Amino acid sequence: MNTTSVQESTNLANCEREPIRIPGSIQSHGILIALQEPDLTILQISSNTMSLLDTPPEALLQQELTILLGQAQVEQLKKGLLLSELQLINPLKLHITVRGKELIFDGSVHRIDSLLILEMELLSIPQGYSYWESYHAFQLIITRLQRIGSLTALCQFTAEEIRKLTGFDRVMVYQFDQNWNGIVIAEDRGEGVDTFMDLRFPASDIPSQARELYTQNWLRLIADVNYQPVAIVPTNNPLTNAPLDLSFAALRSVSPIHIEYLKNMGVGASLSISLLKEHVLWGMIVCHHSIPRHLTYEIRASCELVGRIISSQLYAKENDEDHTYEMKIKTLQAQLLQSITKEDNAFDGLMKHGQEILELVNAQGAVLCFEDRYAALGDVPPKDKVKQIIVWLQGHTDESMFHTTSLPGLYTEAEQYQDVACGLLVLPISKIQGSYVLWFRPEIIKTVNWGGNPHAPVVASEHDDKILHPRKSFERWKETISQISAPWKDCELAAAFELRSGLMDIVLRDIILRQTLGTWLKS
Repeated sequence: MNTTSVQESTNLANCEREPIRIPGSIQSHGILIALQEPDLTILQISSNTMSLLDTPPEALLQQELTILLGQAQVEQLKKGLLLSELQLINPLKLHITVRGKELIFDGSVHRIDSLLILEMELLSIPQGYSYWESYHAFQLIITRLQRIGSLTALCQFTAEEIRKLTGFDRVMVYQFDQNWNGIVIAEDRGEGVDTFMDLRFPASDIPSQARELYTQNWLRLIADVNYQPVAIVPTNNPLTNAPLDLSFAALRSVSPIHIEYLKNMGVGASLSISLLKEHVLWGMIVCHHSIPRHLTYEIRASCELVGRIISSQLYAKENDEDHTYEMKIKTLQAQLLQSITKEDNAFDGLMKHGQEILELVNAQGAVLCFEDRYAALGDVPPKDKVKQIIVWLQGHTDESMFHTTSLPGLYTEAEQYQDVACGLLVLPISKIQGSYVLWFRPEIIKTVNWGGNPHAPVVASEHDDKILHPRKSFERWKETISQISAPWKDCELAAAFELRSGLMDIVLRDIILRQTLGTWLKS
C-alpha cells in the first residue's frame, strides 16, 4: 500500500481518534494525584512517586493525603477547597521531606468528574522570571497594550512580550483560516533561529479534537519532548472504572504523534497559548525552544492571562478596523442613493457616480445594464461576454444577490477573461426589464508558503502501513493558487444589497411616472 492510499483510507483518523483527554499518563516533571473528597483519599496516582518521593505508588493508594503532606498542610488545603473558585488558592507551596531533605513543590488543584486533581511540580531549578518580576513585566504589558492601534502591531507585540516572559527561542502568533489551516502572522526569535514567518500549516497539524481542547484549556506546556510518559495507577478510577480525564491537567501527557512532529521540527520544548474570539479558536501563540525548558506556575499563569487579554484585544482591534471600513461604505452608499434619487432615472444617476460605484464594493470594474442601455466602468469583460454571463445567471440562480470569488470555477467560459472577472457580484434590479448591476474583481495569482508539503501531512510506517507518522520536512513548500479573487466583505455585500433596494424603488418610481405620463397623453 503506498503513502497516498494510506492517507486516503485513514483520512488522518488515527490522529482524530487519539485519546488525548485520557492518555493514562503524565509528563515526567511532576506528580499527579486523584483524590476523593472530603477526606482526600488517594484513588489514583502517578507511578513516579518512588523516584521523586522515595515511596512506591502502591503504598499511597487508598491512603489519605496526610500521608504525604502532613496534617497541617492538608487542613490548610481543605480550607481553600471551600472557596467557590479553586484558582484563587493556586499555586500551593507544598513542603515534603524526603530522606531528611525538604523539597518544595508548586501545587495546583482542579475538580473534574467528582474528583479533586492535585498536581505537584518540583521547584528544583525554577526557570524564567520570579513571581514579582513576572508581575511587574505584566504591568508593563498592560500599559503598552493601551497604545497599540492595529491588529498587526498587536500580534507582533504579543510575540515579543511572550518571548520576554518565557525565554523561548521562537514565539509565533498563528492564525487559523476558514478551513483551519494556520498561518504565522507574527514572530519573535533569537539570533540564528530560522524564521517561520508567513508559513502556512495544514489543518491536520492540529486535529479538531485538539482544537476543541484548546478552547477549554488555554495553555499547554511540554517541558521536554524526550520525556518518558509516567503511567497513572490504577489506570481507571477504582470507584467508577472510568479512565482519568486529564483535560485540564498541566501535566497531561501528549500525543506521541505530536511529540514526533515536534522532534521532526528540532523542538526540545514547546508552549501553546490559545487565542479565542467570541469563544471560537481564532489562533494560538506557539513557543518553541531547542532544549528542554520548564516554566513555573506563575510564569504559565502570566502567559495565560496575556492570552486572555490579547484575545479580548483581538476582538476589539478586528472590530475597530472592520467598523471603520463599514462606516465608510455605509456613508458612501447613503450618499450614492441620495444623489441618484435626484436624477431622472437610475441609469443616469449611476453613470454620474462611476468611481463611487466601484469604491462601494472595492471592485476594479462594473457594468450597468438597464433595459437597452449599457455602460462599462473600469476593467470588465467584452460586452458580448457580459451578456452571456447574465444569460447564464438567469438559468442558474434566482437569488436577489449573487456573488463568487471564483467565477471560472462555476462558469468555465469565464476562464477566457479571469484576469479581469474572476470575482463577480451581481444585483438583479429588474429581471423582466433586464436591469442588472455587475461588479468584477480580477484574479489574484498568489504563492502560498507552507511549512512542508500540506498534501502529505503524514507518511506510513515502513513496517506497518496502519501506523502514521508526521512529516519529517518543514522546508518552505510553495503552492500557487489561481482562479480566485479577493473575497467580498460582509459590509460590501450589505451595502450592495441596500443599494439594490434603493435602485428598485427608483426604477419603480420611473415605471409609475411613465405609466402616468402615457395615460395623460392618451387622454
